[in-house]
Amino acid sequence: MKILNIIYCAALCLLSLSGCAQTSPLKDFVETPVPQPNSKQLDSLAYRTDFYPIALVNGKLQLQTYIPAFQAVTKLKLSHGTLIGVNMGEFGGGLYYKPNDTTLKQIYVNGEPRTAKIQADPFRGVLTIVNNSINDTIKDAILIRTGNGQHILNNKDTIYTIEGAVHKDMRDGSVNQLYFKGDSVADHTILKLDDDAPIAIARYQNDVYMLTLNGLYIIHNWQPQKLLDNAFWARLPKLYCC
Repeated sequence: MKILNIIYCAALCLLSLSGCAQTSPLKDFVETPVPQPNSKQLDSLAYRTDFYPIALVNGKLQLQTYIPAFQAVTKLKLSHGTLIGVNMGEFGGGLYYKPNDTTLKQIYVNGEPRTAKIQADPFRGVLTIVNNSINDTIKDAILIRTGNGQHILNNKDTIYTIEGAVHKDMRDGSVNQLYFKGDSVADHTILKLDDDAPIAIARYQNDVYMLTLNGLYIIHNWQPQKLLDNAFWARLPKLYCC
């Protein structure tokens, strides 16, 4: 039952990124064992392009067409400004803050002064060309942290960000916690993914499920816990290339 629950949570993460749902009776499907490592069956699965996230709903299998979840820009509006997560893949990214008070040009991040930038800084944050629309998005915004921002979540007075990137042999990710107080921001990492990166997340009730290249996490009461490690999909070479 525990394994079924873990598989359901993984499916829930992928379903949150998908559309075009349909349901089918279980009798229309046959159970197939997971391919063995380094087998022809696993190689064949790794290079398929037709993906179908699934979930078990009221005794029926819910099937959806996969829609890529990549977003270059993610935003969270706050009472005092907007957080902007930028993800440009191998060209970097960052978490930016644009205050509502246009006269505020400097904030303190973990005690370090940070000022607004007119254009992206190639040595911190995202690397862009001059006419890239990302420059307009982050104009007059203040860089809080460097990293490929994927998700920004709000929980009462605390903000959590999930970031990560996959490119060739690079795999990186983290879950971070932010507190705002006046013109100061406290930012620290509560989970660092080693040789791993997020694929998808889903919120269910008060928990967050995070599917990664290697496994599955649950963030309960904003404390990360690993549910599954070294999952079979970690051996799929397609996940390691972008």
